[in-house]
Amino acid sequence: EIPNAFITSTQQDRYLPGASVQYECERNFQMVGGDFVTCTNGEWSRAPTCRDVTCEPPPEIAGGNVQGVKKSRYLPGESAHYQCWQGFQMTGASTIVCQNGTWTELPQCK
Repeated sequence: EIPNAFITSTQQDRYLPGASVQYECERNFQMVGGDFVTCTNGEWSRAPTCRDVTCEPPPEIAGGNVQGVKKSRYLPGESAHYQCWQGFQMTGASTIVCQNGTWTELPQCK
């Protein structure tokens, strides 16, 4: 049993040595390690893990803020837009994107 994953191969009551079971991660999770386990000498090989690839809300930055309403989680490919306070100049891109559970580089307001 792997958290946030399900078996894609045909399930059996008993598995013979050399048998493999294939897994797939649930939506918004990414496989870390191989996508299958193999039975050897009565033991299963190391199981893969499924990593959450959604992002936390975008962080606050000094001299600026995130525009719009913040969500509790952001899906891969979703973005957030920053704006500097009056009198501050932005360096870097004003829009950041959620990629593999982390945000692209944050802008700075100076």
